Amino acid sequence: NSIQGEVREQIDNFVKELRNDLYKYNSNNEHWRQLEEIWKNDINYKKHIVLSENPKGEKIDWESIVNILIYPDKDSIIDRLDTIQLSGTSPEILNYNEYEKRGSVLIVVGGAKLSRGLTLSGLCVSYYARYSATKLADTVTQMARWFGYRDGYKDVCRIYLTESAREAFAEFSSLDEETRTKAEALDKRKDLNLEEVLISMRSTPGYLATSKL
Repeated sequence: NSIQGEVREQIDNFVKELRNDLYKYNSNNEHWRQLEEIWKNDINYKKHIVLSENPKGEKIDWESIVNILIYPDKDSIIDRLDTIQLSGTSPEILNYNEYEKRGSVLIVVGGAKLSRGLTLSGLCVSYYARYSATKLADTVTQMARWFGYRDGYKDVCRIYLTESAREAFAEFSSLDEETRTKAEALDKRKDLNLEEVLISMRSTPGYLATSKL
C-alpha cells in the first residue's frame, strides 16, 4: 500500500506539472515535444493504424490533438484527469456514474484490488510491474486487465511490461493456443469419448499452469 501511495503521489505531482506546462501551447516545451513525437511516431504512424477502426479513413491532424488537450472546457483532457488509488487501505472506489458525469479521464493505481476480478471500462494504457506471489500461469494471466473487447479504440491501446513479464505472457499465450488446438483436434474425432480423453498441459519454466490439477 505504501508503494502504491508513493506512485500515486508521483503521478499527481506530474499531472500538476503537465497542467502548468501544457495550458499554453509551446512547441519548444519538452512535454509538448514528447507528445508530438508519440503522436507522429506511434499513435498516428501509418503502420500502427487499424483500418477497421477507421473505415471512413478520417484523418486527425496534430493541431486537433492540441486543442483537445488544452481547450478549457469539458473536452479538455488536462482538466478531466483524475487519479485514484485502489488498495487495501484506500477508501476510494471506482464510481463510474460519478466519473461519467464529470467526464473524467482516470489514472488508476493499485495492487491486489486491481489485479483480479476488476474490469476497467475504456482501458487504453496499462503499466504492469506486479507479479503473483504464487508462480501459477493462470493466476498471473488473471492479473492482466487489458484483455477484452476494445471495439473502436484498440489501435490506441498500449501495454508497458518488463521484459520478463512480456516473455512470460507470450509463453502463456502459446500454451493456451496449444491446449485449444489439442481440444479442437480431439473434438473432431468421432471415435473418441471426450470424457475419457486426457489433455496434457505443459508448464513453462518457473511456472505451473495451475494449482487445480
